[in-house]
Amino acid sequence: MSESSFGAETKLGADPEPRAAQVSAADESDFGCHSWRVALAACLGVMAGFGSLFVYTFSVFVKPLSVDFGWGREAIAAGFALAAVTLGLVSPLLGRWIDRLGPRSIILVCMTIFGCGIASLSLLRSGIWQFYLTCFVLGVVGNGAAHLAYSRSISTWFHRRLGTALTS
Repeated sequence: MSESSFGAETKLGADPEPRAAQVSAADESDFGCHSWRVALAACLGVMAGFGSLFVYTFSVFVKPLSVDFGWGREAIAAGFALAAVTLGLVSPLLGRWIDRLGPRSIILVCMTIFGCGIASLSLLRSGIWQFYLTCFVLGVVGNGAAHLAYSRSISTWFHRRLGTALTS
């Protein structure tokens, strides 16, 4: 037993979702099985996550941000870089929390903060520090609202059809 960072004792490597262990290989073939609902939820979560809403659409907003606030394109791109670097630095810690606490709790917290962060972009004023702060926050919770957390969730529920589930 080891002491987690939140004071609760957990056994490393323990399955945080005990119901997932009850799913047999035969159940994985049935698309009505609960594990396929988890895969569908993960698919929808990834569509509304960091990659889809921030990374893949960022370039669309560079010119409007530059025109509306008078910021240079390089200053706006620095916000994206800040989010990307923050995401890379925080990911190992986030992965550890996912292993200790389970993906469900991390996804819930990260998606809530991520949604608030995306919404707060509509409240930006002329200070670029607000944009940088928002990009930093989005980088901190980014992988909890992206593939890292969802792939861990799917791998908990699938064994024989893991590849199929991860690509769905």
